[in-house]
This record gives sequence, structure tokens and C-alpha cells, in this order.
Amino acid sequence: MEVEKCFTGDPAYYKWKKSKFKTEQGDSIDVITGKDVDKIKRLSSVLSTGTNLRTIWDNPAENDAKVTVMHLADNMLGSDYYDELKSIFRNSILRDLYSEAHPNLSDNEIIEALSTKQKEDAFYNSLTKN
Repeated sequence: MEVEKCFTGDPAYYKWKKSKFKTEQGDSIDVITGKDVDKIKRLSSVLSTGTNLRTIWDNPAENDAKVTVMHLADNMLGSDYYDELKSIFRNSILRDLYSEAHPNLSDNEIIEALSTKQKEDAFYNSLTKN
């Protein structure tokens, strides 16, 4: 689901295949007959490996094809929450490492042992690369 929303857009906005049907009263209504029509088109371009593309043709004139490429640049925006989230994840990882180093401590004792930035930094600096 994350890949779809990040790279192909929210599935809620995909086009669906609709067909018109007549009701018993003679009214014409649209009925969804295919939900995957637009999804298949969008995901095939994202999930294609590109290994099956044909690059050599029997006709030599076709091998000299000019290819036009478009490069899209993203807007680079900072996050107001980045530092807070980084701190939360760092503390979580340090708590896991601290509990491995001190298996006899309770969760509350581990939280207290890493409750300040200075305590976190002291433990982080005591770690080895192994």
C-alpha cells in the first residue's frame, strides 16, 4: 500500500471501469465492473524490472533510435518533526542495546538509565563497533 501511495498515487483516486445498466424501472445507472484497470497501468511501470526490454532489432535502422528522457526533481522540504522523531528512534535503539547489555534490569530501570540526552550519549559512546 505504501508503494502505491508514494509512487503511483492514492488508490482512492484511480479510475474504475464502469458500465451502464438499466434498472427494472428503466433508469440507467453506472455499475463498477473493474477496479484494477488504472492500478494495472500505474503499477506496471513502477514494478517493471526492465530486463525484458528489447534493445536489438532485426532492422538496423531501428537500433539507432533516439530516446527522450524526462527527469523530475522533488521539492526538498525540511520536516518540523525530524529532530523529535530522530530522538525517539535513537532512544528506542539505545534502549534495546542497553537491555541486551543489562538483561537483569526492568523496562522502567532501562528507561531511567537513558532518560536524559547526557545519559544516552554516555551509553552511546561506550558502545563498541561489534
